[in-house]
This record gives sequence, C-alpha cells and structure tokens, in this order.
Amino acid sequence: MVSGGLLEMTFLVVFILSVLTIIFISYPFFKKWPGATNSGGNNQSPRSSDIESEIERQVLELRKGEGFRCPQCGVPLKKDDLFCFQCGVHLRKKE
Repeated sequence: MVSGGLLEMTFLVVFILSVLTIIFISYPFFKKWPGATNSGGNNQSPRSSDIESEIERQVLELRKGEGFRCPQCGVPLKKDDLFCFQCGVHLRKKE
C-alpha cells in the first residue's frame, strides 16, 4: 500500500509537470496575441519598418498623379508617350 505522503507528493509532481507542459505548449500562441510586445517594446524589425515606409512613399507618389510609369521597367513617362524611351515597350494599343 502507498503511504499518504508519497501519494500526495506524486499528485503534486504530476500537477506541476502538467502546468509546465501547458505553459510550454501555449507560449507561442500567447506571444502572437495583439498587444503582445517583445522585450524591447518594438514589435517591428527595422526591415519591416523600412518596407512600410517605402510603401507609404510610393502610395503618396501615386496619389500626387505625377504621370505614369512604364509597366516593364518603371521609368516615369509622359501620358502621351507611345513607347518607353528606356526599354522600348509599346505602351498603347492601336485605336
């Protein structure tokens, strides 16, 4: 027969191991929750903030309506151009 103290100790060890297992398994999910921050307090890496600032710059440029760009090489063009002066791609279909 198992003594009462040994049985209580076994339940305590099983309980502690169960809690540690649950914490270990669920930690990655809690880390991804909105509002969770890294130890530095900044969720974005420098690379992602650089990418976001470049996207914002390009969006602002497009909203200004400064002409259009060649679909193949990206060179700025005038609206009445028929061909790209950089790569030679045909810009308009015949009317």
